[in-house]
Parts: sequence; structure tokens; C-alpha cells
Amino acid sequence: MNDTDLVLQWQTVVGQIEHFNDLSRRTRTNAITVVMAAYGGAALSVVNYPNHFIVLNGWEFHVGLLIVAFALIYLIAFWLIDMFYYFAMLEAAVDKGRQLEACHADVLCGLLRSIGAQSSNKRATYVLNAFYAVPFTVGLLFAYLLTTLGT
Repeated sequence: MNDTDLVLQWQTVVGQIEHFNDLSRRTRTNAITVVMAAYGGAALSVVNYPNHFIVLNGWEFHVGLLIVAFALIYLIAFWLIDMFYYFAMLEAAVDKGRQLEACHADVLCGLLRSIGAQSSNKRATYVLNAFYAVPFTVGLLFAYLLTTLGT
């Protein structure tokens, strides 16, 4: 493979990395926007309709709890898509780029190796999980508070 073809292949890999990063960013933006709006809607339901309770199998709970529950399910669904689909594809693209750079260090600039030195896959996984864990924990706390209404 000549240098021009190698650089074109590397550029394609970097383009895929950018694409998967963009998909992940959009997924996270969508998830957080919808979940925070749902939490706000649940809070408004408590303020505007403090006596709207649902009884299900003898268990009474505020209607806002359903809103929070659906938001948590939505958040989990987006975490699953992000973690096990987009993030996995991103990692595969990064690994391919690192392989290219390792085999052809004399031609390629080592960008992915430099980025990898600053942010490992393990660290990226931790940050991704923390990103979803924070609104999930807030939702659980909110759900707990909603279960204490009317008692």
C-alpha cells in the first residue's frame, strides 16, 4: 500500500470515529433533554395536582411517579444503545486507527495514539456510565420522594 492510499484509509477511519462520536453526542443530548423534561413534568404534576393519586393493586402513588418511571426506562434504553452499540463501534474504529498508526508510524501522525495516552477505553467507559448514572440517581431519589407523598 502506498502512502497516499494509507493516508486515505486513515482519514476514513478518523471520519468514522467522528461519525460515531457525533451519534453518541446526539444520543446523550436527546436522552438528557427528554429525561430532564420528564422530571420537570413530574415536579409540575406534584405542584399542580397534589392530590392526583393512582391505586394499583392496593398500592397508592402519585401520578408523577409514572412520569419518572417512564423517564428512567427511557434513560436505560438510551444507555443500552449508547454503551453497547455506538460506544462499541467507536471503540472498534479507534482500535483500527491505532493499528494503522502502529504499523505505519513513519507515515501517519500518531493522533489516535496521543489521544489514547490521555484517555483510555476504561476511562471513557467510566465517564459514559457516570454520565447516565447521575440523572438515573436523581430519578431514583425523585421516585422515592414521590412514594412518600400522601403517607
